[in-house]
Amino acid sequence: MDFTFSIYYTPLIFAMILSSVVMVYAWRYRNENHGRAFFFLAAGGVWWAFCNIMEYGFNDLEAKQFWVAIEYIGIETVIVAWFCVVANFTGQTKWVTRRSLRLLFIIPVITVIMIMTNRYHGLMRYDIYLDTNGPFSVIKKTYGVWFWVTFAYSNLLMLLSSVMLIQRLTRPPTLRKSQIISLMICALFPWLGNFLFVFKLLPEPWMRMDFTSFCLAISGATMAFGLFRFQLMEVIPIARDYILEDIGDPILVLDSHNRVADYNQACRTMLQIDKIIIAQPMEEVLNPFLLRPDLINELKNIEEEITLILGKETKIYNLRIRPLFDQKQKLQGRIFHFRDITDKRLTEMKLEKTVVELREALTKVKTLSGLLPICSSCKKIRDDNGYWNEVETYIHKYSEVEFSHGICPECMRKLYPEQYDRLVKQGKITDTSAKKK
Repeated sequence: MDFTFSIYYTPLIFAMILSSVVMVYAWRYRNENHGRAFFFLAAGGVWWAFCNIMEYGFNDLEAKQFWVAIEYIGIETVIVAWFCVVANFTGQTKWVTRRSLRLLFIIPVITVIMIMTNRYHGLMRYDIYLDTNGPFSVIKKTYGVWFWVTFAYSNLLMLLSSVMLIQRLTRPPTLRKSQIISLMICALFPWLGNFLFVFKLLPEPWMRMDFTSFCLAISGATMAFGLFRFQLMEVIPIARDYILEDIGDPILVLDSHNRVADYNQACRTMLQIDKIIIAQPMEEVLNPFLLRPDLINELKNIEEEITLILGKETKIYNLRIRPLFDQKQKLQGRIFHFRDITDKRLTEMKLEKTVVELREALTKVKTLSGLLPICSSCKKIRDDNGYWNEVETYIHKYSEVEFSHGICPECMRKLYPEQYDRLVKQGKITDTSAKKK
């Protein structure tokens, strides 16, 4: 079993290297659904490209068929993993539950079994022989019934993936141009290599080689670049089902890493932004408003009144923060709901000010009014209960007046005549008897 190396293997070697790099990056996100899907996508791509090289390199038909058989493990893994990557990105998580994954893998598992036992039934391929006319030998064959079944199934998953990506491009929140281009490349490349090989659309000798693994490596790397450079995978519209564009209140959605994942038009108006802020850190968007870090990082529903300075205006908002969890109670992000209560709060402040002013005025108003029954002899006043009270006792009881005691000149003349005469001579008081004469 001699092995022949050819320069034509270069795209497959490049695919292995590219997919290996993606594997390393995806491993960092292995605890998250999209990270695991990305890891298996890249691992399947490495396996597929490696087995391709082994298939083309060995010149023995039996060795080639061996590498083709185990190559299908990578092929089928890549197809399902790619579908899971796209489903996670677009928020179609119903397709990546454990039950859904079991169903998705039914045909791939059967396909692997079929290719490994093909010599007994020929349902995957038949009329197999070795073609040694080109720069490297290849297997020539006629595709069997089950191959077209798995071909249709694989392309169905690719079609659904492309549809989900296209829907993601046409639905808010709007992505940046670089993000859109990345997604368009991802939607295109998985189809390209497969059709070029199956329908022999490339010239010789490239027609002899399957470029599907290479194209998938390009797509995986493009999506990975979006993941780590533009945070494409982190901007899943996790709250789009909760948000309608015609909601008048500003809505802002952060992902689990406190980056902007979604927002509506009212939020754009409130923040006075004229650029796309998807995937930007929260600090760059809300830092001017000085929201408390502990307020943002809480794992429970929060409601708080905040004051924001927006340009030349000062706005008062009732802020409600709602954390979002997946089915496993893992934090997926947060919804910020701003309700403008500026007019309401200003009205309440004016009312409070008016109440304070009225209270201050009332303290200055005399509380005694109307007719008071007073004794013409002792000058006592009768209250509502029929009791007679001293004048000072009554006034003190029914008003806020405080008394300061002294003595009038007439009483002084009667009670203290000597003191009275002395003060008159000193000119400190006026002689009341002289006035009466």
